[in-house]
Order: sequence, then C-alpha cells, then structure tokens
Amino acid sequence: MPLSYRFGEIEVRPDERLLLVEGRPTALGARAYDVLTALIERRERVVSKDELLCLVWAGFTVEENNLQIQISALRKVLGRNAIATVAGRGYRFTLPSSSMADGSAAEVATPDHGRHSAFPDTDLPLPGKPSIAVLPFVNIGGDPGQEFFTDGVTEDVITELSRFKSLFVIARNSSFAYKGSSANPERIGRELGVRYLLEGSIRRSGGQIRVTGQLVDTLNGSHIWAEKYDREFADVFALQEELARAIVCAIAPQIEVAELNRAARRRPDKLSAYEIAVRAWAHAIEAVNTIEASASYNAIREAEQALAIDPNSTLGLMALAWSHGCLLYFQTADDPAHSLRVAIAAADRAVELDRADASALALKAVTGLLANRVGDYPEIVADARRAHELNPNDTFVLLMLAHVEAFGGECEPSIARAMQLLRLDPRASRLPMVHNVLSMASFGARRYEEGSRWALRAIHEMPRMPQPYTTLVSCYVGLGEIEKARAAFATLCQVAPQYAQARLNGRSAHWNPVINHRHLTFIRIAAGLEDPAVAEALR
Repeated sequence: MPLSYRFGEIEVRPDERLLLVEGRPTALGARAYDVLTALIERRERVVSKDELLCLVWAGFTVEENNLQIQISALRKVLGRNAIATVAGRGYRFTLPSSSMADGSAAEVATPDHGRHSAFPDTDLPLPGKPSIAVLPFVNIGGDPGQEFFTDGVTEDVITELSRFKSLFVIARNSSFAYKGSSANPERIGRELGVRYLLEGSIRRSGGQIRVTGQLVDTLNGSHIWAEKYDREFADVFALQEELARAIVCAIAPQIEVAELNRAARRRPDKLSAYEIAVRAWAHAIEAVNTIEASASYNAIREAEQALAIDPNSTLGLMALAWSHGCLLYFQTADDPAHSLRVAIAAADRAVELDRADASALALKAVTGLLANRVGDYPEIVADARRAHELNPNDTFVLLMLAHVEAFGGECEPSIARAMQLLRLDPRASRLPMVHNVLSMASFGARRYEEGSRWALRAIHEMPRMPQPYTTLVSCYVGLGEIEKARAAFATLCQVAPQYAQARLNGRSAHWNPVINHRHLTFIRIAAGLEDPAVAEALR
C-alpha cells in the first residue's frame, strides 16, 4: 500500500491523489489537492504564500487570490480549523495526525483504491492525433443551484472542441464519469487514452463569476496552459457560450504548440507520418516570416515525406498547399505553374478527405486567391465563410476569412474579424499576420493612419515579410507623406526585390479593382514612376 496520511476521519493518499472523508472519496480540484499535499508534507512549519505559489503553480505567474481560493475550498471540505492563517507569514496545516502509513496502515474501504466502477479496467492507447478529455469543472462553493451552469460550461467546451477535426475529443459521458473523482491526470489519461486533460473550476460571488482552467499533459503531469476568466453573471446561456468559446480558442493553439514541441524532441528516424506533418506545417507557417524559398522547399520535403507514409494526411496536404502558396505569393517559385497546380490540388484533396474540416476548407479558400482570377471571388469567400460556420472557434480559420475579405475589398468586415482575433487570442503566434491583414483592410477602407500603424507593427514582428511594406508605402502616400513612402519603398526593394517588381508590373494585391488601382498607383508614386499629384483624386 502506498504512503497515506490520516487525520481523524480524513485520509490523504498522495500517490493516488485521493482524499477520503469518513472512508468516502471526496471531490477536490487539482490545485486544491496540490496545496493540501504541500501543506501536509510541511505540517511541522508555516509555509509562506510565495513558497506555496512556487510549489503548486511552478512555471506560472498567478495572482495571490488563486491561492486564497484553494485554501477556502480546502476549509469547506476539511473544516475551518484545518488550515491556520499565520498573519504576515503564510499557512499551516493544523489537524493532528492519527497515523501515517507506508504499507502497514489499515486500508480504508473503497473499491480499487478509488477507481470508479465506470472507468475502464485496462489502459487505452493514444490515438494517432492529439487527444483530449474535458473533466467536469468543479463548482467551488458547492451551491447546488450553480451546478447546472458549471456542467453546462463543461458540456459546451466539449462540443466546441469537437469542431476541430485535428483533435480526438472524449465524449461527454466518459468525461462526466470522473465527476467527483480525485484520480490523478496520469491515471485518467491512461484510462481514457488521451494525451491532454482540461480541468477547471467555477466560483460565483454575488454578480461576479470566475472561471479557471488548466491544460495538463497526462504523460508527465506538466501544466501547459492556465488562465482565469472574470465575468459579470448576467444572461446565463450567453455567458456559458462566451466562456466556452474563450477557453476553446485559447487551448486549441496551445495543443498545436505542444504537439510541435513533442515532435521536435523526437529523433527524425522515429517520427510517425503525423509527427512529420506537424513539423512540416510549423515550418510552412514559419516560411511566411522569412520569405526564403529554401524554407518553403524544406517544408515541402517534409510534407511529401508525411504523405509518402500516409497519403490521407490532411495536415501534410495543408503544409504542401501552404508552402507552394508562399512560393507563389513571394514570387520565389522555381516553377510557378507547377507550384500553382500542386497547391490547388493539395488543398482540394484535403477538403475531399473531410468536407467538415474547417481548417482545410479555409486553406482551400486562400489557395484559390493564388490563381488570381477575380471572377472566382464569390466562390472563394463562400468557402471561407462556410469554414467559419463549421468552426467559429478556430483562430486560423478566422484569420484566413479576414485575409480573403481584405483581398476582396470587404474591408470593414475584415477589420471586424481581425479585431475579434486580437480579442480571442491576443498572444497568438500568428499575431503578425493579423496585423498585416489589419493594415491591408485599413488601407482599403481609406483609414491610412490606422493602416500605417498596423503595417509598422507587422514589419517590427516580421521584418522579412514584404506585404506590410507595400501597405505602409500606400498608406504613407494616402497621408501625403511622400518622402516616407519613398523610403519605405526603398526598404521593400532591399527586402524582396522580386515582390516589389511584381507590384510595379501590375500584379494585384487587392481584388477590388478600385482599391487595387489606388494601391498600385500609390506604389508607383513612391517608386517615382507617377506624379504625386495623381494621388489627390484617389485618396
């Protein structure tokens, strides 16, 4: 029998992350349990708040009230006198120990040491793509009237995560079998066959509500992501939907990053088709920042390796389409006709494999822009909007839709969607691309001051990407800042000479003919090929 601590009618089993009160398993949030064990293991002294924060939230910066919430939750279960507050110093666990056991103590009567009868008897293997279970959020305070809301948020998160075709999401009934359980993340991961767990809690105080969430890697117990959301408790169902979307929009990119980091640590000769495709997709996206053809061709090689193993790898097809698209967009393709054929074919194939895959459909829409056929725009934007309908929580899909609308001259909708992206995922790795879209759409809407600011942000974040330079040039001309425009154009010629020449040759950056004419004319003014006075009639 593993080590256990007993304090009267209370028993704590650290190895099983199990709390028993009068012999019955008692629900306790993961953080509260970590605080409890930290205090028990140091019960001979006062434990400072800073020490507890470092022990329980290692690697994370959290507010002190997070600790206070967990202490309050523990006192409700163990009694107010179980944990003493020592003013100015910290906390101390004060319950007297009746026994400690390391193999000799009597077992508390509980089936299979707390293993719920609904749980599988054997461990399940991990599926071939990222897998996640959403545990029932804990209703801190135990108000029965609040239980429906807490369960509702959990159910909505499960439903919204299921929209991501790239994820394997455990169904609601299996997740809710763990309600009230104190099983540790590693055990739940083995029993459900999932790599990631999302757990959280909800606390209401008057008209305020606080929701906390943590994303845990079940293979090593590490915390990948943690966040809290404070809201006014008003329209219950609207609030429930808002919180679910906020959580899902935040954790989906975190899983993508975690998968990439895992694949990066693996030896190349040990990689599966999925892991190779993950690396290919990451390198394809990175190629936007460098515009180097070698970066795109490297991603193409990896995508082709993944597809050689699994021809139906959607992620491999997307990486292939995106990489060839970058070569075309930046005018660096060795064979533009070949790149166009491959990009369109790969994007079409990704959608054929699963027409409900929002990411694939959004990529197909953006790839359609590469053909430069203005008459295709209604179909392209329809695909992008359909993708957003399929999964409004996918920030990549939202970015692609904003991009398509900016190109098509639907500038105000594009700006609104890009601003929504900034609200949903303000620390996103693709933030420079959002700023780039905002600069393009702002220019189209004649918001030259805003457009120049967004372009400068994008340039600061991606100094090798040419698109924001062309927008900056155009916005400066729109503002009448001709000398600044000329200086920006000179920099563009140094960064991406082929791209700059393509613009001077009339290759469109916008599909709306009025906006495109204004854009290209302003570029030619900055290049000294048009009289600045021409801009007056177009501004």
